Amino acid sequence: MAHFTPVTLANQVSLDYDQVDDFEPHHYAFMVSEQEFDAALARIQHIGITHYGDPACQEIGQIYHGNRTEGRRGTYFHDPNGHLMEILTPGGAGS
Repeated sequence: MAHFTPVTLANQVSLDYDQVDDFEPHHYAFMVSEQEFDAALARIQHIGITHYGDPACQEIGQIYHGNRTEGRRGTYFHDPNGHLMEILTPGGAGS
């Protein structure tokens, strides 16, 4: 029996989650399109996941707007195992 649980994303990238009891939480960031960001944020809000506008998780219910990249938006949230997940848009020209 394999101890990895694969999750395949829309772009065919596979994230393989290891099944272990003791682990150190990490930060994972996913760049998504503007439309994907809006849809993901709507799902996060709909099911009541707390999200934050900063990696220190102080700005509850906020999204951030990029300081270095015009038009960039993002937000942070924790997965059920305590990893800090981030979704962000590319921003830049044409945003």
